[in-house]
Amino acid sequence: LTALDAATIDQLQGAVGAVVLVRLIDRYVEFAGEKSTALAAAADTGDLATVGRIAHMIAGTAGSIGFVALGEAARAIQSAARAPDGDAERTLAAARRIAAATAESVAAALALAARVGPG
Repeated sequence: LTALDAATIDQLQGAVGAVVLVRLIDRYVEFAGEKSTALAAAADTGDLATVGRIAHMIAGTAGSIGFVALGEAARAIQSAARAPDGDAERTLAAARRIAAATAESVAAALALAARVGPG
């Protein structure tokens, strides 16, 4: 889930340039730290509404920065959290895995920033 999609990164870097891409990555690193903690906390308390909201934020942000698989997995959690007849425990367990993957994505994002940033 924490692999970066090269095509997305190339497209983004082509559109905004290396300097802006590094700034976006820096923002993502801060975002990922905050949202992974919040998602895990919501899952631990069984708050499906909050799980759905945070998963929505992770889906859009992770996908747009190049974590396509993470974005898709978060989108599935968002849908599951909103399903009235869904398996809540399964959704909460999956949300915990997405929270961990979001936190783990920080290392890949920082490595990308080092690779594309001014050297």
